[in-house]
Amino acid sequence: MKRFEPTFRGEVWVIAECSEGRVIPATLELVGKARELADSLETDVGVVLCGWAVEPLAQELITAGADTVYLVEHEILSRFDPLAYRKAISEVVAQHWPQIVLFAATPQGRLLAPMASYRLRCGLTADCTSLDIRDSSRKGQVGILLQTRPALGGNVMATICTKDSRSQMATARPGVMRRLPDDPTRTGTVVRCPAKITPDDLCMQVIDTELAAGSVNFEAAVIVSGGKGLQNRDNYEALLSSLCAALRRRLGTEVERGASRAAVERGFAERVRQVGQTGTAVSPKLYLALGISGAIQHMIGIADTETIIAVNNDPNAPILKMCDYYMVANVEDVVPQLVAALEGE
Repeated sequence: MKRFEPTFRGEVWVIAECSEGRVIPATLELVGKARELADSLETDVGVVLCGWAVEPLAQELITAGADTVYLVEHEILSRFDPLAYRKAISEVVAQHWPQIVLFAATPQGRLLAPMASYRLRCGLTADCTSLDIRDSSRKGQVGILLQTRPALGGNVMATICTKDSRSQMATARPGVMRRLPDDPTRTGTVVRCPAKITPDDLCMQVIDTELAAGSVNFEAAVIVSGGKGLQNRDNYEALLSSLCAALRRRLGTEVERGASRAAVERGFAERVRQVGQTGTAVSPKLYLALGISGAIQHMIGIADTETIIAVNNDPNAPILKMCDYYMVANVEDVVPQLVAALEGE
């Protein structure tokens, strides 16, 4: 019997992203996925940690599943600059050539990943919702990364594999992959990689930084989202606010508001609250969809939810075929009754 050799060799890497001195959740989710991929390939997980004075964060990455943290520290990297980060990351990748490199599909990752892949002449698949390792003995391919993402406006799911490339690169949307439970007993190695960067490598001068107003906690156990079926912003605010408050009091847990893309485009909610493929992927224990039709882009973003409950007056709404429980009724009629029941009236 013919024995096939692995098509790619090397570690499985994640490019870490930090904000306000902390590793962002999307990076830790990718470390969990990288651990799964690396175990199936019988190799190690590496994480590239760029920045300044970020070494204390290395242990958190090891606890999350990394075997090796490649530490790239330089004062110039204290703030994100696309060209400087591209150079730093490209150099460390070219030195070790991992077989897989994963970026979070955050605004920073979406800018950095194509720049690094182009510099390294590697293929890149953006906005993946699934990453798996498969063999194709017919094609003589062993240990190939299958990268699945929505295509054609989200109407189909395309599975892509990388050819003629030393590394397989992909970005994955935050909230799609699951973070592994922390293991405080894990040990790993920190490898310091000198950054050959000068001020000439910078492409912009940051004069001031201002954070956006407001915050959304999509890590909440319960998320209540409204769609265009709510008709207007007043209904969105009144119905979701009352239901969220009732759920918060009854369940004793955090409850957050979300919105579909259609609701955001109609001005019912701020864009930061948009849930779905074009917004934020979420994975709460309970997701209530009010007046949301259930387009594939939205359903991809809530695929990892434990329980989905939908209320929609359209019996043919796609979401009714994909949720756990549903009610065909007007949201304006159901929510007040639900609030009264939760409050025990």
